[in-house]
Amino acid sequence: MFEKVAEHNNAQLRLCKTLVAGFKATNEQDLSYMDSYMDALFDFMDSGSDTETLYREYFAHIATFNPQKAKEYEESLDEHLGYKIHVVYAAAHVAKELHQGQKDKGGNDYFSSHLLPVGKSGYDWKEQVVGLLHDAAEDTTNDISTYTFSKVEIRDMDEQS
Repeated sequence: MFEKVAEHNNAQLRLCKTLVAGFKATNEQDLSYMDSYMDALFDFMDSGSDTETLYREYFAHIATFNPQKAKEYEESLDEHLGYKIHVVYAAAHVAKELHQGQKDKGGNDYFSSHLLPVGKSGYDWKEQVVGLLHDAAEDTTNDISTYTFSKVEIRDMDEQS
């Protein structure tokens, strides 16, 4: 049974490769027409796959006539594939650092008892980041303008290597 699904998915990928080449060759710009074919690939996409590569090629074509829509598609794909999760981890790191030693009314660690559950309740990565950092400006004495995700990510990468 899984073999038939894989065969179908591979056939769909081959079809869409041909279609993207055709879209580019004819300078097709009808998004609803093109999307009607490309959307079928979305259901079986994995990060780093040929399907993702083809989608990004498709977005590059869209960018030639509608850069804003191409950017929206890219952001949606990145979110779908979980590429923004590193931002959530960075926000958790910053929140934990900013609230270190802080306790809630029950005497529990503030990060673990409040910020982490609120962050986890977010529907997407943006809501999770807001949940983790929502008290940073008002409940800490730190100057949060000195914290940027790029600094945290670079420091975390250095510690991991």
